[in-house]
Amino acid sequence: MKKLILMTSVAGAAMIAVPAYAQDANDDAAAVQEAEEGGAIVITARRRAETLQDVPLSVTAYSGPQLEREAALDITDIADTTPNVTLEASRGTNSTLTAFIRGVGQQDPVAGFEQGVGIYLDDVYLNRPQG
Repeated sequence: MKKLILMTSVAGAAMIAVPAYAQDANDDAAAVQEAEEGGAIVITARRRAETLQDVPLSVTAYSGPQLEREAALDITDIADTTPNVTLEASRGTNSTLTAFIRGVGQQDPVAGFEQGVGIYLDDVYLNRPQG
């Protein structure tokens, strides 16, 4: 009988805690909505929308005018001003990109393997660095 009472109380406490945790998510969603309306940067790297100040990641953001001022013509030009990023043409070819972020990458891209750094163009994943 004591075991049944204990299990019932633990289950009841767990049910009370879940709605309290869900309430915090609404506050975060409101902050993200406010940031989007104000033109602030919203990060979705952890599969949820977060403001730039709330995310525990290193982020380098570029605006259109900033890219024009730096005369960035392609993605490799951005690597010159972004810390811990190396983007360059692979050895022996001009059409294959070698990308490293904080030391993670693949020196010799092979057509049969995924690269160590994911590259997206207009929300579309480019799964091979060739081309």
